[in-house]
Amino acid sequence: TIIKEVETVVNSRPLTTLTPEIEHILRPADFLTLGKCLELIPPDDTSEGTSTKIDLVKSWKRGQRIMQDFKLMFRDQYLPSLRERYFQRPKQPRITSGKSPRVGDLVQIKDDSRNRLNWRVGKISTLVESQDGKCR
Repeated sequence: TIIKEVETVVNSRPLTTLTPEIEHILRPADFLTLGKCLELIPPDDTSEGTSTKIDLVKSWKRGQRIMQDFKLMFRDQYLPSLRERYFQRPKQPRITSGKSPRVGDLVQIKDDSRNRLNWRVGKISTLVESQDGKCR
């Protein structure tokens, strides 16, 4: 379906800058599949359910290496790119919407005692302007 195609495109976009020295670029799909893109299952796996203890240990060790590689990519690629983007963007106010509040708009009511997901929703009944003429 179209939604699945869009999901695939979005999750396949690189999270970091592409450079020649980086072997594997970090993508949202890597978080969702827990390293599946890094070949968790070797190509010679028969998948017949006849794994021996040695095969299971090898598979577990391979999974541990993949997770370690994933953590290193996250630390060495993604976190520095976030820092770089943060310092490159111009400073702007937290609220960047140009839309002013209006009577009848639905808003979230901040409550420090609750998680943001559990804030109540309210409807603006009146507006109060500050001395500079802006509604807050």
